[in-house]
Amino acid sequence: MKYFYLLLLVLLGRTFIVAQSSKIMEDENSNYFIAVSGGLQMSGIKSEDFITANYTPLLSLTVGKNLSDLVAVHIGYKGYYFSYIEDSLKHYYTYLFAGLNVNMIKLFFRVPSIGNWSVGVTSGIGYLKNNLPDKHSICANMGLVNSFALSKSFTVTAEISSIIGWDIYQGNWDILPGISLGVAYFFSTSSQ
Repeated sequence: MKYFYLLLLVLLGRTFIVAQSSKIMEDENSNYFIAVSGGLQMSGIKSEDFITANYTPLLSLTVGKNLSDLVAVHIGYKGYYFSYIEDSLKHYYTYLFAGLNVNMIKLFFRVPSIGNWSVGVTSGIGYLKNNLPDKHSICANMGLVNSFALSKSFTVTAEISSIIGWDIYQGNWDILPGISLGVAYFFSTSSQ
């Protein structure tokens, strides 16, 4: 897992360098988006959780709207199963959420853009249904999203995020951290 995080840091650094060398103008009319991503997640962040049996696929689908160049709102889905060290079962789940994404570069540096690159902090709240056992939870989700614009319509993303809730699977505070890569499509509903 430490090599995976090292690779992610190299990719994020590479994205920053490439972003400095080019700039794609922002299109204010492209304020709606749909994003899909896939990656890995694990159940827990304790040292005993870092075993290969705990790594499972992570799928995410998000739709949203940019309210400004600083803030976006979104709703989404994450799933579809996780494993943990107490058993060898696949715990299928559905997580439906709503949240905000804040562009940290524009918030802290107050510049129009740094090339094609942006870093956002995302947070929200949602409903998680764990099918095995049949548990329902209200959970928080938090993450860091690194985005690189390929054009006015398409952006590639790398996200580190987690679902945090009480009694998702083991009777206390549970965390499902994940890392994913994806693509977002931006569009406008206006006829211009």
